[in-house]
Amino acid sequence: MLKKITGWELTDVRSGFMGLRVGAIKNIASKMLVRRYGVPMEIILRIWHANPQANIHEIPHPAMYGGNLSDKLKRKYSSERVNEKSDRLQVAYAALLSVIEDLKIPRKRILEINGFHLVA
Repeated sequence: MLKKITGWELTDVRSGFMGLRVGAIKNIASKMLVRRYGVPMEIILRIWHANPQANIHEIPHPAMYGGNLSDKLKRKYSSERVNEKSDRLQVAYAALLSVIEDLKIPRKRILEINGFHLVA
């Protein structure tokens, strides 16, 4: 959804691994709404909203957790049930929608982006 809204070629909007100019952060820091899942998505959306022509460059990186933490995460996510994965996705999606609402991005624009067309 973020890729469609922004028009930016994004591949990983949830990792939080990004470099940003200090000025961009100063402009959005006091407006942040989201906690936990969704913070990186909010940052991207707010930067786009402030400047749709901003340059975003992703830096490829492997997932690195280090030591026992990696084993702990492997166990956690390999035993995670579908409903638990669904719960995490729901939290992230709700966070994204709250930012869209806060930025007052028109419903019509969101529906058009996602291939839905409003009938008058």
